[in-house]
Amino acid sequence: MPPRQNAAKGDLGSVEDWIMRHIILRPSHRFAIMWDCITITVLIWDLIVIPLQTYELPESEVWRMMEILATVIWTADIVLSFIKGYEVRGDVEMHPRAISKHYMKTWFPFDVSIVSVDWILFVLESGDLVDWLRFSRFRRAIRLLRIARIVKIGGRFLAKMNDMFSEDSLVAMRLGWLIVLLVAINHFIACGWYAIGVIGVFDDDWVEKTFDNELHGFVYRYTTSFHWSVTQFTPASMEVHPRNALERAYTIVCIFFGLLMFSSFVSNMTSSMTHLTKLNVEKRQQRDILMGYMNMRKLTLHLRDDIVTLLNNTKQRRKQAQCESDVAVLKVLPQSILMRLHLEVHSPVIQRHAFFKQCAADEPYMIHRLCHCAMSEQAVGVGEELFRFGVRCSRMYFAISGECRYVVGVGGDDRPLTVWPGQWLCEAALWVEWEHRGQLNATSACQFSQLDTQEFVNIMTGSRVLQLIQRYAGLYAHHLEKENGGAENATDLWGQRMRVVDLVQKAFQPEDDDGSPASNAIMLRSGQTVSLHDAFLFWKQWTKRRRRLARLWQWCGCWKPQARTS
Repeated sequence: MPPRQNAAKGDLGSVEDWIMRHIILRPSHRFAIMWDCITITVLIWDLIVIPLQTYELPESEVWRMMEILATVIWTADIVLSFIKGYEVRGDVEMHPRAISKHYMKTWFPFDVSIVSVDWILFVLESGDLVDWLRFSRFRRAIRLLRIARIVKIGGRFLAKMNDMFSEDSLVAMRLGWLIVLLVAINHFIACGWYAIGVIGVFDDDWVEKTFDNELHGFVYRYTTSFHWSVTQFTPASMEVHPRNALERAYTIVCIFFGLLMFSSFVSNMTSSMTHLTKLNVEKRQQRDILMGYMNMRKLTLHLRDDIVTLLNNTKQRRKQAQCESDVAVLKVLPQSILMRLHLEVHSPVIQRHAFFKQCAADEPYMIHRLCHCAMSEQAVGVGEELFRFGVRCSRMYFAISGECRYVVGVGGDDRPLTVWPGQWLCEAALWVEWEHRGQLNATSACQFSQLDTQEFVNIMTGSRVLQLIQRYAGLYAHHLEKENGGAENATDLWGQRMRVVDLVQKAFQPEDDDGSPASNAIMLRSGQTVSLHDAFLFWKQWTKRRRRLARLWQWCGCWKPQARTS
């Protein structure tokens, strides 16, 4: 291939890559989901309003503006379909050429034809050269084709629902969908029944025999038509009857269709209820066994209430799958996908802490490894404890949701402290050997992200900013000892937002870098741990040594030998 052709091909590839990164939308993008919701809303409007045109509703400015808005939205949907990826065999296709070819072969001809007819009819309606009475029914018949978009929009909507809701919710939504579908079908049949009555082919029709133009308005006419439609699905009857051959034929078709639809509706409703009952059989059996055990042991009502409450909270937490460990199917995902998952879940949480935010700015890959290898999730139900006094701490905790109560010591007379989302606990366990100085209990359903200290040490050992991390650890240990009046008075909550921000600024943006040896007191090598007291002693010895050197240099600077006289 000639050099110019190679260069042109490379430029075309770079342009396509730029479009993929900056213009093409994934189906799961927020804007794509929002746009699908808008199109579904417009589609529902079309499903309701277009069949009602058979009732000769008076034209108003509101109806006209809504028709123009719907046409504009469907026109914009054509443009967005060229820049939105699609799923194929479990993968998302994001290449602009493939997206264009796929859309051109599938929905593009239909969308363009319908939108073009809408705009042409709108322009013709606003002109003086077109007879309104000549084109009104043709216009309504053409606009009925817009309802075919339910196949396109409905498929995407159902796929998103399957990805967003649990099995119990899907069963309940399926029951609601069957009811909505039945109402929508009766809506179309009712509008069709009225359209046959006003078509004017026969001299005798049911509309002329039933309604009085001066007494019966739109609401009464529509409800009567809908009532007749419902009777075709059930054994009920009403005073409206077909008056000519066309109405009789339409009635026969509706009866057969209603017979099939009603039987299908009943069978689907029965199967959904049976499936929902099977999902709850095991829960009911476990509850009966628990109640039998508590009755046999004659437990007190207070203890019974505590047991049932904790079990219900545990079941609700498992049902909601708040933690990754509760979702077994995630274990089969490849490591590359799991790393992206962990980064998206844990990175916003861990970067609330100023130290980790600074590390992410200096060395982003280190945060990636922390989120993937050292971070995990922990859910705590109401009344459950996350840790208790005197137990060795091996994790740092980040509160995500819920409310907890922290009691210093073994729960004496000290007033309990409230832990809110956005706070963290036990940071000292990252730098020194640490034991919990209190007990933490959940007062509501809580969720935590936890950082394993040993994995943290292993990852930080190979960091490019190890010296800065060691300086921060030394400052943290020094101020923890100093501000609490001794290591024994420090709590698991020490070192919140403003305190940590100040230490990070001193450690990562020091005024002078003198190679402080205080980092020898820090636990940053795998398998090496020191106590908080030992770390402070190292720091104190180094500080005394530095002061002695400063006095020596000051004395040498003040002493000057006198000049010898000749």
